[in-house]
Amino acid sequence: MTKIELEIHDDVISTLNKLRNINDSGVELEIPDGSVLFENILNLKLIETRAQKFGLTVHFSTTDEVGNNLISQLDEKGGTAQYAEVPAQETPATAPLSKGALPKLHLTIPAPIKGFKFRPGFNVKYVPAGLFVALIIVLIYYLGNKIPKASAKIVIDSQPLTRSITIRVKKDAPSDPDQKILRGTNVQVTTDDSMEAATTGEKIVGKKAKGTVTIYNKTDADKEFKKGTVVIYDENTRYVLNDTVTAPKRVEQPPDPSDPTKQVFDLGEVDADVTAEDVGDKYNIDSGKDLNIKGYKSSEFTAKTKTSIGGGSSKKVKIVSADDQTNLAKALLTQSTDKATKALEDKIGGTQKLISGSVMTTVVKQTYTPELGAESDKLTLNNTVSAEGLVYLTSDLNTVLDKLVEGLVPEGFTLSDKDREVKVEVLGNSTSSILTSTEADIQVTLKAFVVPNINADQIKKELMGKTPKEAERILGSIRNIKTYEFKLSPSIPFFQRVPKDPRRISIETEIKESQ
Repeated sequence: MTKIELEIHDDVISTLNKLRNINDSGVELEIPDGSVLFENILNLKLIETRAQKFGLTVHFSTTDEVGNNLISQLDEKGGTAQYAEVPAQETPATAPLSKGALPKLHLTIPAPIKGFKFRPGFNVKYVPAGLFVALIIVLIYYLGNKIPKASAKIVIDSQPLTRSITIRVKKDAPSDPDQKILRGTNVQVTTDDSMEAATTGEKIVGKKAKGTVTIYNKTDADKEFKKGTVVIYDENTRYVLNDTVTAPKRVEQPPDPSDPTKQVFDLGEVDADVTAEDVGDKYNIDSGKDLNIKGYKSSEFTAKTKTSIGGGSSKKVKIVSADDQTNLAKALLTQSTDKATKALEDKIGGTQKLISGSVMTTVVKQTYTPELGAESDKLTLNNTVSAEGLVYLTSDLNTVLDKLVEGLVPEGFTLSDKDREVKVEVLGNSTSSILTSTEADIQVTLKAFVVPNINADQIKKELMGKTPKEAERILGSIRNIKTYEFKLSPSIPFFQRVPKDPRRISIETEIKESQ
C-alpha cells in the first residue's frame, strides 16, 4: 500500500492529482491537523469515489479530532450516498483567483481529452454536474478560508504606576539594577571653530623728533660723552646722543686790558646729533634752547640746541592685549562646547541619550591672528576642540527600570509599553551628586500602567476555526479583562467560522485606567 502525506492546504483537486498516477491497489492518505479537507465530509467522499474509478482503495489517517469524526461517519455510511464525480484528468474550468475575488463558474462541457476513454458505466451527461460540484467545493473553500477576517478588541483594566529613582550612569560599567547602576559609554568628536572680537589694548605710535645740540665744556680737561647720553630740556622732554662725542677743555684767553685781574676763557664746544626719547610733537623745540646733561653739573657742562629739534609726531592706536586674548579664549570655548555638544547629539543613534552637562572639551590647537601686541582693531581666534560626552541606551534604562519595579507588578499582570512615560533629570555636580564625562547621577521618573498579561498569539491560536459563539466564549474566559468585542466579516451564512490563518485574525487591546 502506498502512503501519501498531504499538506494542510491540499484540497480535493490537488489530492486527486496526487492519486492519479499511483500504481498500486491501495493508498493511505495521511492528513495533517487542520486540513481543509476536514471542512466537509463531502471532500472525503469525493476523494474515495474518484479513487475507486482509478482502481484504488483509499484509507484515511489523521490525529485531527474533527477529521477522525468525519472519517468515522464516512465508514458508517459505507458509500451508499450518491455523489457527483470529478472527471479524470480534468480540473474545474475556472479562471485563476485573484486575492479578494470570487471564482468564476464555467459550466460548459470540456472538450474530450486526447487519449481519454470513458470507462464502462461512465455517463458523459454527469460531466457538467461533476464540474459544478467541484467548483462548489472550491467556492466553499475560498469563502470559508480566504475571505473572512476576524477581529477582537479586548478592553482591559489598568492601574497607574509612578516611581522616581536616582540612578548613576557609569562609563563601561555593566548595568546593575540592584546597585542602581546604568551602563554608559563615551562618544567623542573633534570640531573646528573660530571667533572674532574687537581689541581693547592701546599704544602711542609716531615719529621721534631729531636735531643738533652743542655741548659746552667748562673744565680744564677734555670730556667724552657716550652715545645714549641724555640731555634734558625739562623733566618730560629728553633727548639722547646719537653718537659718542668729545668736548675739548676750555682755553684761557689773555686778560682784558680794562681789568687785568679778570680771567677770560673760551669754552670747549662739540656738536652732537640727538633724538627724542619718545614719539610726539612735545619734543619739537626751537634752536637756542638751554639743555642740561644728565649726571653732570651745569657749572661744568651744559648744552644748547644748535638747530631746532623737530619732526616729532604721535597718535593712539588699538593693539592686541593679553586681556583681549584671555577674554576671547573664554568666549570661544563656550561656543565650541555648545557646537561640540550638538555634534555629539548628531553622532549618536536614536536609541542613545546624551547626558546634558557631561560634555568635556579640550583645546587641541589655538591660533591668534594677529599676535600679542600687534596693531589691529580686530582679534581672531581659531580653535580645534576635542569633546567627549556620556551617553546611555534607552533600552538599557528601560531594562533597569522594569527590574526595579517588577516587585510592584501583581502576578498575571505586566507593565504595559503603551502610554509609558520616562522623564530623566540630570542632578548635576554637588556634594551629593556627580556629573562628569564618565559618571553622572540622573533622577528618573517612570509613569506607566500595570495591565493584565494578554498573549495575543495564544488567543489567535485558540480562536482559529471556531464559531462566533465559541470565539466569544474563549474571549469571555480571559482573566482580568473588563470587556471585549468580537467581529467576523463579511457575514456569510453557513460560513461563520474564524479563519484558520492567524494572519487574518487581529487582536487589539485597549487600556482603560481604573477609576
